[in-house]
Amino acid sequence: MADQVSKAALFTELHVKGNPIIIYNAWDGGSAKTIASCGAKAIATGDHPVGFAHGFGEDDFDDFSFDIYLPTIHEIALRAGELPFSVDISNADGLVADGLKNRIRTVLEAGVVGINYEDRLLDSSSVQPIEEQIKRIQTIREAAEELNIPLFINARTDIFILADRTDHAGLLDEAVKRANAYKQAGANGYFTPGLLDIAVIKQLADSIELPLNILRLPGAPSTKELSQAGVARISYGPVPQMAMTAWLKEQATTALNCEV
Repeated sequence: MADQVSKAALFTELHVKGNPIIIYNAWDGGSAKTIASCGAKAIATGDHPVGFAHGFGEDDFDDFSFDIYLPTIHEIALRAGELPFSVDISNADGLVADGLKNRIRTVLEAGVVGINYEDRLLDSSSVQPIEEQIKRIQTIREAAEELNIPLFINARTDIFILADRTDHAGLLDEAVKRANAYKQAGANGYFTPGLLDIAVIKQLADSIELPLNILRLPGAPSTKELSQAGVARISYGPVPQMAMTAWLKEQATTALNCEV
């Protein structure tokens, strides 16, 4: 049976520029088990797919807490089996210092070997100054080292998702600057949700050392295009869970209106 250290090492090895690992995100134990059975190389989840599955929406998502999230993390970890398991912890509720270390210890003790950690401010108005985010990533790395687990820190920047798509090309220098700084702080990967322009994606992948992670939102380039651009990880985020909810709504509406 693969131990947590071995899974963490494997997860790192799976991030190859031009040969991306595909992360088709789960939202509960059943979906994780199903995805694993389809040939997944790793399992991942996030607060949005889990929150949506718990009935939270954009209007009340602030009420979705880590205490609600954690039992599902444990459930998915169990169903992931031998596969590496990664979780999105957003900005960890703004925790710093010992509070942030405790959050990291909690997910590591659940069997997690990778995290997404973002630089968005709590009020979503902007992103953390680079210097502040560096400190937080260093704290996360210290927490993992204290448990002797080579945690894969996927440093997420929200500069693209918070900006208009027409401005994305002009954010390239800032994106590279953040990637380099986050790498020096201890990050293993770089996640840029909202970035869909294949030309900018290729420029970014060519300009940084960290493996680049792209989110397959509707309208995103194809897996082939992203691979050719040098992307190392493709994530689906909440899209699978949202698609399942849409399917359920359609089927339930049809059944309840006696249309079948």
